[in-house]
Amino acid sequence: MCKHHLSKAVCITLRKELKNLYRAPDKAYSSMDFTGIGYICEDDFLKSLVITRIPFSKDDVKEFFR
Repeated sequence: MCKHHLSKAVCITLRKELKNLYRAPDKAYSSMDFTGIGYICEDDFLKSLVITRIPFSKDDVKEFFR
């Protein structure tokens, strides 16, 4: 799969899983911001429940965010 199609597939899957899992942006943010620093670190996001539920590897997700 080329980079463009992989990124599009990861984006669609992440949006769908975030919507199904958390239902609201504030719930998603509060579940990933453990320290209360005001932003979500890459490591915290990659350790979240969303990543374990999608069929892509962590490397695929990292490539999507580049």
